[in-house]
Amino acid sequence: MLISCMRCLSLFIYRFIFAYFWLQASTCFAWQGVVTHVSDGDTLWVQPLSRHKVVKVRILGIDAPEICQLWGEQSLRALQSITMGRDV
Repeated sequence: MLISCMRCLSLFIYRFIFAYFWLQASTCFAWQGVVTHVSDGDTLWVQPLSRHKVVKVRILGIDAPEICQLWGEQSLRALQSITMGRDV
């Protein structure tokens, strides 16, 4: 049951991130980078391809639990499993 819920959450987050960046790229300035760190279930750190400074990115529309809250660790691991080291 828990694994099924995590898979659903992972799929939702992956689709949301894809849609968010796809829409942003078509409507405003866009940049590419690689996810270097995940702080919690709704915060990523991205290394832009064109700069040296890592940028903190909050995922709009997701209110994931904090690490110290119930399901916080699972939320963190779900986001890490679909984003760490990937191009965004």
